[in-house]
Amino acid sequence: MKSIPGRRGASRKPVAIGSWPAEARTPDELAAEVQYLGSPEHKDYVNPVNREAPRQRSDAFRCEEYPAEQWPRFTRLLQEAVRMQCTSAEFDPDQRPGLGRPDGWPRYVWGWFKGALFQARHRTDPPGHFYKAWLLEPEDHPEDPDDRLGALRTRLEALDV
Repeated sequence: MKSIPGRRGASRKPVAIGSWPAEARTPDELAAEVQYLGSPEHKDYVNPVNREAPRQRSDAFRCEEYPAEQWPRFTRLLQEAVRMQCTSAEFDPDQRPGLGRPDGWPRYVWGWFKGALFQARHRTDPPGHFYKAWLLEPEDHPEDPDDRLGALRTRLEALDV
């Protein structure tokens, strides 16, 4: 597979956008809590959201550095994707002490950034509602039988996000 600079090449099996689990909280409830935090393993700069120090792995792509004022937009894009149920059917349990819930957080979320599809992965460290994300090659897009990604793109255009 050909890699595009700045994009992570997928080496995993394709994943599909799935049904929202009946036992999960509503998409609006989860969307209100999710937050893009990125991954220190792909950065060589301090995270502007939580001041997390970089811990870039030698085998990891380096993420492009974005200005701190743009990071709330990443969270908003992630929240809209959850709201539109552009998620995997698999959820990770909430691991926060005293707040943990068995229904937890969608393991994967897909959304749009500058016309390209991203895949976000729930972070288990730190525990909670945090995600890291990367852009996908077209051949790595998830199966989307209900065209939720198309509906999400239309919603984002209407909201001017």
